[in-house]
Amino acid sequence: MTRNSLLTVLCGFLLCAWTEGQAGLITNSPGSDRPLPWTFTELYRLGGADTGFALFTEAHATTVGADRQGRLYILDRSMFRVIVFDSLGRPLRSQGRRGAGPGEHSFARKP
Repeated sequence: MTRNSLLTVLCGFLLCAWTEGQAGLITNSPGSDRPLPWTFTELYRLGGADTGFALFTEAHATTVGADRQGRLYILDRSMFRVIVFDSLGRPLRSQGRRGAGPGEHSFARKP
């Protein structure tokens, strides 16, 4: 083991030992809570439909892709399929289903 590797491991152990006793630590702020002046404007809504093929409940950075035309491809791991949306967020189609045949997926692994 090189000297740098040994130092890195030692620092890791020391950091873990120091933070172990801090697990239940609660911090207090001298200021009071106040509402932030932020507002949110919905630009696109994807998924969350009550029915139909656009129904999905979660997406992750590793399960979303896009093409040059701006279409979004979202892997819906719970349903073993890919949902395709146009550049405005409208659902176009769903591809695949659970299974082992053509156009079917045997697993959709979590990242």
